[in-house]
Amino acid sequence: MHVYYSGPMRGGVEVHPFPPNLKMLAGNPEAPPRSQPTNVVWFDCGPGEGPWSKPSQTPYLCPAGKHVRSHIRFPSCWDGTPPATTGDDSAHMAYLSGGGCPAGWVRVPQIHMSISYAIRDGRGARLASGGGPGNPNSIYTLHADYFHAWDQTVFTELVDGCLNGAGGPCGTPRTPVVSKISPGSGPSGTTVTLTGKYFDGVQAVAFGGTAAPFARTSSTSIRCVVPPGAADGRISVTSDGGTTGGKISTAGYSLTSFNVT
Repeated sequence: MHVYYSGPMRGGVEVHPFPPNLKMLAGNPEAPPRSQPTNVVWFDCGPGEGPWSKPSQTPYLCPAGKHVRSHIRFPSCWDGTPPATTGDDSAHMAYLSGGGCPAGWVRVPQIHMSISYAIRDGRGARLASGGGPGNPNSIYTLHADYFHAWDQTVFTELVDGCLNGAGGPCGTPRTPVVSKISPGSGPSGTTVTLTGKYFDGVQAVAFGGTAAPFARTSSTSIRCVVPPGAADGRISVTSDGGTTGGKISTAGYSLTSFNVT
């Protein structure tokens, strides 16, 4: 899944951050067949990222080398009403019309969610909503929920830095990739070398959830020590990508498990 936050590309329109606790829905989980517009939810084919193919209300047979992909676009206008403690705030959200928001509304980030599925042939696919997998019309009920639970200071900095061009931090860090563990097993105290990429700004390494001492030797290599009490499992590397001063972090996991002997 890829999630994009975007803003106006021209016109000098200010993008406001989402207010804390905003909850909104895109798409209709109870939609009648062929009723949802393909500028809100649609299916196509492609890699995880890259060129779009023909949008469709249902998934279809994709060309060789491509797979089924769905898209969900959220509304990007807000009327300023504070979010409710519980429930859905979608009544206070709207999609752009004629390139702008309704009078008196403010522009917020445009969220576009792209979901890739490990299948090439989407014909006959079903969704869990709208009657579930047993209902052939469930495929028309594509939808997604958004609950705004970001650290508000960080989110505001990203909106200003990325979408409003005001300078400051822009972008979230790349997730560390651990492609090789050497050795792949050993007792507590064993020195292990992790090879991969995006190791800038490493904050923590853990064996099966147990924190381990480590030293980053380069952006593609980390030396760490199997900690006491470690269990078999994948090794995690948590990093801020060296871009956000530790305010935002992301964890990547080894492709294979480490076995504690």
